[in-house]
Amino acid sequence: MVWFGLKGGEPEPPAKGDSQVDFRNGLPKEIQKVLISSEKFMLYSINPEPVTGKTRWETFHEYRVLGKTPIADARQKIALVNTLSEGVAHADSFAKCFNPRHAIRATQGTNSIDLVVCFECRQVKAYSGRGDRWIIPTTDDPKKLFDEVLKRSGVPLAK
Repeated sequence: MVWFGLKGGEPEPPAKGDSQVDFRNGLPKEIQKVLISSEKFMLYSINPEPVTGKTRWETFHEYRVLGKTPIADARQKIALVNTLSEGVAHADSFAKCFNPRHAIRATQGTNSIDLVVCFECRQVKAYSGRGDRWIIPTTDDPKKLFDEVLKRSGVPLAK
């Protein structure tokens, strides 16, 4: 199955003229490169209900942050990226809902990648610091590792 990467605006299914990105081999190489080589890599637990208006809570792409943990260990970072990339490679569809409970922000120099992940609906919304945006299918298989890393760090998980 081939999915599409879109530039600008909110990600949505492809329209005529959109550029193709094939996710059958996992996360796109440009996303993987920033994630793996990032100087800063933060794993988030987020509330799946979007926040509107002003809030006293920290937010990440309009979702309340329940907690976060920096990932400094290269092996752990690679494990998280690889398990997500495998989930993407094995995905065959995703639901129209979006109730994300996990997120990642990775920064490498002036490049950044934000991933907002909904394992329930089997999709990832990816945002680059350059304004590129993708909607990416995944399986729910990576959820187990994401939850384990957050729990070990004492970060609460969304219900």
